[in-house]
Amino acid sequence: MGSEDERKASSLSRWMTLFKERAPILLFAFIALGPICSSQYLVNGKIDVVRLIAGTFGFMAVLLLVRVMDDVKDYDTDVEVHPDRPLPRGLLTVDEVVHAIKIATVSLFGLALVYGILYGFTAGAVFASLMVYVVLMYFEFGIGTWLDERPLLYGLSHQFAIVIAAAFACALAGDEDALWKRSTYCLGAVGLSGFFAYEVCRKLDPTLPKKKGTYLVIYGRWKVFAIVTGTVALGVLGGNLLSLQRLLFPLQATLLVSLFTLFAAFPESKKFKLVEGLAIVYFLVHVWSGALFHWFMA
Repeated sequence: MGSEDERKASSLSRWMTLFKERAPILLFAFIALGPICSSQYLVNGKIDVVRLIAGTFGFMAVLLLVRVMDDVKDYDTDVEVHPDRPLPRGLLTVDEVVHAIKIATVSLFGLALVYGILYGFTAGAVFASLMVYVVLMYFEFGIGTWLDERPLLYGLSHQFAIVIAAAFACALAGDEDALWKRSTYCLGAVGLSGFFAYEVCRKLDPTLPKKKGTYLVIYGRWKVFAIVTGTVALGVLGGNLLSLQRLLFPLQATLLVSLFTLFAAFPESKKFKLVEGLAIVYFLVHVWSGALFHWFMA
């Protein structure tokens, strides 16, 4: 349980501690800014500051909400595996967090209405669709036990939200026909490649216990390599169709070569940290790819 000092702190202070430990707001804002900024260059070739701020706020709020939802879903596991995390140690009660999730969810559906009024029907409708998908994720699509037995399918089902987020970003940028544009889904593919490659590669320590539930522990080296290869291939396809290959392909190839080298030559060493670090770079470059290409390679 949490310390007496933590439990006596104000509600705001305890929430700020939770975000500091589990979802640093500035970091999440930076992550959210990437695809919103990239979509504006993709759609308009320039930045609309007001739309940029509005989109970043909404996407950041969704990312924060998903993180908090995950902490509630993982509570029982975290009590055993990560007892030092905010909820297991009693910083906030599960009931408090669930109540906040309900308020935040209703508020973000309200934000979808605001987007629809200010920036067009498509932007509002797609953001509302994203929120519906987030709620479905929270309830594990009603098949949580079945998905728990299939970690890869579980991960992919949750990562698909990135594609919906890309459609929102393009619609918010002013493209009312975003849902019918190949470029929208190419941007989603690049973003999904970044998010999922990081998700798989962020924990490559072969000594972690099975209860940690990492892809490496569950599937083994070569199945993980196959998963990452498929994920990178998705990024290659999307990047090429968006003409971003000069930016993305060297990093995509480097990640695959590094992961193969790690698994083939150093499977039990601490060199996995290098690949984990590379996966972070891969993730950030992919979610910021449209903007980075415009700034440095256009």
